[in-house]
Amino acid sequence: MQSVKHRVFRLGMLVLPVALLVITGCTQKAVPADNIRVLAAVRTAVSIQSKKQIDRCRETVAAELGHGHISSQLSGELEAVFRLAESGEWQQAERQILKIQGRYKPDQTTVNRHSHDHSHDHSHDH
Repeated sequence: MQSVKHRVFRLGMLVLPVALLVITGCTQKAVPADNIRVLAAVRTAVSIQSKKQIDRCRETVAAELGHGHISSQLSGELEAVFRLAESGEWQQAERQILKIQGRYKPDQTTVNRHSHDHSHDHSHDH
C-alpha cells in the first residue's frame, strides 16, 4: 500500500506540469490600446469580407509600423491575415485574426491615456 506522502507527491507531479502549461500558455502580451483597435478593425474587415477595408487596414498597419507603434511581429502576423483575405480564404483569415486577438491584451497604461470625459464641448473658436 502506498503512503499518503507518496500519493500526494505523485499527484503533484501530474498536476504541476499541467498547471504550468495552463499558466504560461494562457498569458497574453500587453500591447498599446491602439494596437487592439487595429486588431478589431482587421477582424471587422475580415468578418464583412471587404477587400477595400483590408487595404485600409494594411495601410494603417504599415503606418503604425513606420512610426514604431506596432511590432514587426504583429505586422507580419496581420500581413498573413491580409494575404488569406485577398486570396478569398475568409474563414481561414477569420480563424487567424481570432488567434492573434487572443494573444494580445491592452496595456492599461495606454488605455487610460487615450480616454477622457466627453461631457464637455469640443468646439473651439479660432
